[in-house]
Amino acid sequence: MPGTFFRARKSADIAKLGQSLSDVATFGPAPPDVIGEGRFNHAGAPMIYLATTLETALLEIGTLSELFQSQSWHSMVSTKSSIWWN
Repeated sequence: MPGTFFRARKSADIAKLGQSLSDVATFGPAPPDVIGEGRFNHAGAPMIYLATTLETALLEIGTLSELFQSQSWHSMVSTKSSIWWN
């Protein structure tokens, strides 16, 4: 399936797990021991959530509405397949 997909994670969550923003594995499925219940997965069962738009990826982690409410864009780093906020 060709196209661009986005994966968003909050940097605080990444830091809490001791993961690195420069490691591409950070943007894959979360480790099983930290996975809670989700819409499409059960606790401990990894599922990667991808979006076809940046806006949807941010909505999935609750960041888009926070940005619009505060009207402050923090440092955004973008690659072909992932983004994150500080």
